[in-house]
Amino acid sequence: MTPRLAFACLLWLAALLPLVGWVLHRRDPVGVVRVAVAFEQMLAGAVGWGAVGALLLVLCWPPFLPWLRLAWRAMRSRMQVDRRPLREAFERLRHFENAHDHHVAGRVLRRLGDRRTALPHLARAVELDPAAPGPRAELGEALLDAGRAADAAAVLAPLVAREPDHAYGETLLLLVQALLRHGDAAAGLAQLEVHHARFGPVRRAAWLRAEAHGRLGDRAARVQALREAAEAPAKGTRMPPADAYVRARARVALWFTRGAP
Repeated sequence: MTPRLAFACLLWLAALLPLVGWVLHRRDPVGVVRVAVAFEQMLAGAVGWGAVGALLLVLCWPPFLPWLRLAWRAMRSRMQVDRRPLREAFERLRHFENAHDHHVAGRVLRRLGDRRTALPHLARAVELDPAAPGPRAELGEALLDAGRAADAAAVLAPLVAREPDHAYGETLLLLVQALLRHGDAAAGLAQLEVHHARFGPVRRAAWLRAEAHGRLGDRAARVQALREAAEAPAKGTRMPPADAYVRARARVALWFTRGAP
């Protein structure tokens, strides 16, 4: 179920509540009042405990607030997706199969949260036009999201070899993630060196480097990378939510690393 459909179902349920309440009130007025009072008390308790829990998370778990911002942004993005390009791509594909429309369909479906349907379209787009960087990068990310790290690495590696600067280095970092999840930390570390040589210090790359060193058993290098990822931003600058989330996770990782200040 997509987020938009889930939201629509919630709206319908909310709209039905007055009707259900009226029907039950006609049959058992006293029982309805008791249920309403019990529900109100339960809701108040849930809201109170939820607020306390959220406050504790904000105060004691730094990644919570950046994660909340990212989740809110992702939900808003899905709710605002324009479905018209998807409908138009499907209509054209009925008459003529081509890589561009498969890519459009896969990209929009991913943004709607329908990853299972998106994957065949993206795979077909790459099959029809293997040299196109956009569909290949999108397919690699979709495979990574689906937990198919080995397939994602196989799709992304040729693109990174041909265009290491694609998407300002984001595709290269996707390949690093795929390699790390596949268990090839040495190859991931080698790709991170390429990224550093081209783009310099990047907070997300430092986090991935810490993960690679951790998998390879180099504790000192891991701590150093975590410190780089946890560095405070320059005074007067505002971090993007994704960077704030990485920094918070690095800070927590340093808490649990013995001997790290």
